[in-house]
Amino acid sequence: MSEPFTIRVFVPNGDPRGTKIIEQLNWTGVGVAFPRAVWPELSKTRDEFARAGVYVLVGPAESEDDLPTVYVGQGDVIRNRISDHYRQKNF
Repeated sequence: MSEPFTIRVFVPNGDPRGTKIIEQLNWTGVGVAFPRAVWPELSKTRDEFARAGVYVLVGPAESEDDLPTVYVGQGDVIRNRISDHYRQKNF
C-alpha cells in the first residue's frame, strides 16, 4: 500500500492560471508550471531553473481529433534548455 503524502501548490502572483510552484513535502524536487508567455521574466527570477532537472512542454494538438503535443526533456541547467525551446519551438 502506498504511503500518503502532502502536495503544496504556491501561486506567487495570485493568479491560478499563471505560475504555480508545486512541492511534495519530504522530497527535494520541485515542479514549476507556467504559461509560455511568462517565460522571459520567470526565467530570470526563479532559482529552480538553475538546477538539473526534467521538464515537460505541452503544445496544441495538430488537429481537432488529436491529443496535445508533448515534449519531455532534461538538462543540467534547465533554464538553458527551456530558453532554447522558447526560441525554436511553439510549445
